[in-house]
Order: sequence, then C-alpha cells, then structure tokens
Amino acid sequence: DRILNQGDVLDLGHGLNLSVLHTPGHSPGSISLWMPEQGALFSADAVPIEGEMPIYDDMQSSVKSIQRLRAIEGIKHLLSAWDDPRSGEDAYLVMDRGLDYLQRIHNAVVRAAERKASDDPMQICKEAIRDLGLPEMMANPLVCRSFLSSLKMPEC
Repeated sequence: DRILNQGDVLDLGHGLNLSVLHTPGHSPGSISLWMPEQGALFSADAVPIEGEMPIYDDMQSSVKSIQRLRAIEGIKHLLSAWDDPRSGEDAYLVMDRGLDYLQRIHNAVVRAAERKASDDPMQICKEAIRDLGLPEMMANPLVCRSFLSSLKMPEC
C-alpha cells in the first residue's frame, strides 16, 4: 500500500508513467492520473456528465479541479468513471460541458435558496432538481449534500 500525492509519478515499466494529480471535489482525496506518453487522462470521478446524478463534496473544488485538468495540453484520451472514453477535441468538450453543468447546478441551487420557500435543505434540493429538469428521484440525501456545497449549508 502507498499513499499517493500530487506530483507523484508511478513507473509502470516499458517507458510508461502515471503522474498523480490531486483533483478534490468529488471527495477531498480524489485523484486523477495522467499518462503523458499516451496522452491518456484517467479523470476518475472529477468530471460530471450533464443530466447524470451529480455527486461531489465541494462545488468550488470540483470546478478548480476540472479547470486544472482542462489546462493539460495534449490530452488524446479522456477516461472517466462516469462516461464512455472520449478522444481528441471531444475530451476537452466533455470537461467544458462538466463545468457548464456545475455552473447550472450552482445557479439553480442559489435561485432555490433565494426563493426562501423553505429552510429545509431537501426542499431546496428538490426545487433545484425541478429547475434543472432532472428526474425527481435524484432528490436524495447524497445529491442534496452535493447541491448544498454551493451554499455551505449543513448536510441534509
């Protein structure tokens, strides 16, 4: 067992290496792995997919992590836990869409909270879900916690 930190390089042999990138947001200790020789970015849970259930611990950290990944030059393949493999310019477009999705979520949560219909965090979550046009079944404690990171409110 080994603890991985930002900047660590894992030698896989045969001239292949994985660089560790700390990408918090989905969880505080989340990492992504970059294989520069192949142009392969293993983004793990860092990049949300529009319309899918958004799960993250910290909205702001998620955005910063995606922006850092987006700034990597030479990505040929994006390999995500949430999506099909993406290649070429599509890899960057998926990250752009992920950032846009997080911004839309943030805006919907802020609007729901500003309406002051309820101080109940789950009600704010349900309103934001409706505003985003997502299935009502997505209003659960895990998504509620994710959404409320936009407001820094206590958990659901």
